[in-house]
Amino acid sequence: MIDISPALTFTYKTQPVELQLDVHLPIQSAEQTEHHTSRRPVLLYFHGGGVCSGNRTFGEFIPSWLFKDALQAGVVCITADYSLLTPATGFDVIADVQDLVAWIRDHLNEELVKLGRESFLVDPSALFVAGSSGGGFVCYMAVSSSRADSARAVLLIYAMGGDFFDKQYLLPKTTSFYHARPLQERSSPYISAILAGPHSVSSGWKWPEVPRRSYYSYLLQFAIFLDALSGEPGLTERVRNLSTEQERRQVLSNSARTLFPSLIVDSDFPPAFFVHGTADSVVNIKESRSFAERLQKLGVDSKSVEVEGGGHGCDSVDSSAEIAGLDEVVPFLLEHLL
Repeated sequence: MIDISPALTFTYKTQPVELQLDVHLPIQSAEQTEHHTSRRPVLLYFHGGGVCSGNRTFGEFIPSWLFKDALQAGVVCITADYSLLTPATGFDVIADVQDLVAWIRDHLNEELVKLGRESFLVDPSALFVAGSSGGGFVCYMAVSSSRADSARAVLLIYAMGGDFFDKQYLLPKTTSFYHARPLQERSSPYISAILAGPHSVSSGWKWPEVPRRSYYSYLLQFAIFLDALSGEPGLTERVRNLSTEQERRQVLSNSARTLFPSLIVDSDFPPAFFVHGTADSVVNIKESRSFAERLQKLGVDSKSVEVEGGGHGCDSVDSSAEIAGLDEVVPFLLEHLL
């Protein structure tokens, strides 16, 4: 675990449920703090968990290498909870990130002043957005749905959403595919409990003690993740056998299309840095490659670090020090402040 300041916790939303964020301030000497007069950039990070589980707290599933480099560079780091799938949908996630970005813009500095942290005031326009796995999808939504507060750069770590038409989401699974875990039954008490609610915004990380940790693999196994994301039963089946982007656009409703980053990306997308393992069996590396290729065609600056033989979570605490290129991430983000 890296040496970081204790989190300052704030509530950024109260309806329909309470949502919180944690702010981590750079640890600096009294002299450094006293002489720091400029507003600081902000790194907003979304945790993984397949948009089905996880929470904002700083633990083994939060990329410590990223926070270490960002905090040392004087960046204020924020982790935030957001709505988890079922009964919530991707549209709830969009609403959350819009409210979150607005809260950072309108309220974070006044809260820091109340706490006597004037030397850590932020520049809301100097915003970087990052996410891992399911948090990558949230990251895509934050960028595409909050254009008025557009991020300067984005970091996508084995991110979901680069290509929701990948077979991982479209085809049912008949053999073990997710971290060698056994296949699940279509009906089970824990699935019934999730489907019945309540609206969840946080869960633990341990499997199998935390049922929600199995919900993402359940949705993939039965090829209904896109149904849960959109709140439209049968959506996956409708797009499964379509081969062209034009056909997919025609089948999807206007609202559903906003949940597919590959269908809404344009040249206004911010510069992007991708990190992905070549042996990832949870989120196929083709998602990152496909989206990076789209950005290149649009003339958007992008860079990638591919971890040869790396699986899902390849940037964990135990292995991140061995990955060449991770030390280029924060300089890439800061470069696009100019």
